Amino acid sequence: ELDDPQWKTFMDQFTWDELTALVTSGSFSTAAVESVDKPRTVDPDGPNQVKNGVLADGTSVVGWGWVGAPVIASTWNAELAYEQGIAVGNEALWMNVNGWYGPAMNIHRSPFSGRNFEYYSEDPFFSGKLGAAVVIGARSRGVYCQVKHFAVNEQETHRSISGDSSWLTEQSMREIYLRPFEIAVKEGGTRAVMTSFNRIGTRWTGGDYRLLTEILRNEWGFEGVVICDFNTIPAYMNSRQMAYAGGDLNLATQPVSWCDESSAADVTVLRDNIKNIFYAVVNSNAMNGEVIGYKMPIWQIFLIVIDCVIVVGVAVWGFFVIRKALKAKDDEAQAE
Repeated sequence: ELDDPQWKTFMDQFTWDELTALVTSGSFSTAAVESVDKPRTVDPDGPNQVKNGVLADGTSVVGWGWVGAPVIASTWNAELAYEQGIAVGNEALWMNVNGWYGPAMNIHRSPFSGRNFEYYSEDPFFSGKLGAAVVIGARSRGVYCQVKHFAVNEQETHRSISGDSSWLTEQSMREIYLRPFEIAVKEGGTRAVMTSFNRIGTRWTGGDYRLLTEILRNEWGFEGVVICDFNTIPAYMNSRQMAYAGGDLNLATQPVSWCDESSAADVTVLRDNIKNIFYAVVNSNAMNGEVIGYKMPIWQIFLIVIDCVIVVGVAVWGFFVIRKALKAKDDEAQAE
């Protein structure tokens, strides 16, 4: 668990470069950390498809496209959503995918929103139940779902131009716009969340302490990694603000380091970010190659090889013994 005191000992192993490289570069992946054998993860986009992966032979593949979320919602069938989550997880195992940018759980505030095809409905409870079912299904196959876009991301027009501002009361925010995410955390058990481009009031969601720490982590009990949406405008999607607010991973192709090694506050926040990232990864299928049953210890492989050699040796010995006995029998019959 995240409050285990052994985390401190574990975190002390990292170099400064390893720490900063991991949090600043989160573009559809998390970086490998060789000192502790953390593999690089593959975290493709969604939510209507696992959009890219790599097979064991190095072949790049794209997962099956799903019908839009409103069609899934039209079934009124959470069990079907759960089966979709399992299918997503199975695809992820085949494609060597660990995280998934989905499901998307914003509200149909208007029929003209540019991403209604990714969101379930105008009903927060209904959206939350379906999204949580998908998360549970995908989690059963070791996929951490970065449910998005947290929160109040209800329009596409101008959403990434310094962040459009969403003005609303706390009551409407909690009862309508946050409710699907709350269900995904409390019932779905998601270990990852993606913030949104927009601002709530004047504050960017990815750098809003009230949203990420006070509500998401402290009230709802979320444990895991918070990643920002595609950080193409670092002027307002400020990485330092994000980290201090409770965000962990910068979805950026050109990372901007915000950390000062001489600052005790920066180091403390940075270590918390790393811990949250590791918590999500260590509880995912990224570790399948490191546990008994998926990648066996050397001594087990050695014993299996020895057993095979013995079996083959006994079979060869038996062959010659039987052959000799049959030959002796033939010689005896000829002599008679």
